[in-house]
Amino acid sequence: MASTYDLALAAIAAGQSLAEAAAAGGERIAYDAVAGRLLTPIDHPDPAHCLVTGTGLTHLGSADARDKMHQEATKEESVTDSMAMFRL
Repeated sequence: MASTYDLALAAIAAGQSLAEAAAAGGERIAYDAVAGRLLTPIDHPDPAHCLVTGTGLTHLGSADARDKMHQEATKEESVTDSMAMFRL
């Protein structure tokens, strides 16, 4: 596979998980051999379809603290977007 995107398409076509498709690929490459030349975890032929995002949360305690802060600020009982992204 040339990219993670290609791997994902192959996995979908074969009805496999990414891990299964990657394991079926056969060749293993040592990280040191490709360090500094790796692309982002997923890419797309059209850069407009590649979105890299994050929540800024690194662990459950941080997620809970931020969720509580947002709930107190808005007085809503729903889970914040930050907590929803963290849980995903």
